[in-house]
Amino acid sequence: MARKSNVYKDNNGWYCKASLGNDPHTGKRRTKTKRGVKTEREAKKAYMEFMLL
Repeated sequence: MARKSNVYKDNNGWYCKASLGNDPHTGKRRTKTKRGVKTEREAKKAYMEFMLL
């Protein structure tokens, strides 16, 4: 099964949302979002950069 990339389209262009796991101190889920990207390719690139952190 293919992995779903978290890249979505909205009214202002494209955005990506990456899940970075749980915070060790609070136990809450950490996410990072980049919005207002003009193309789907740029959004996918930003998502891959988040996942390399």
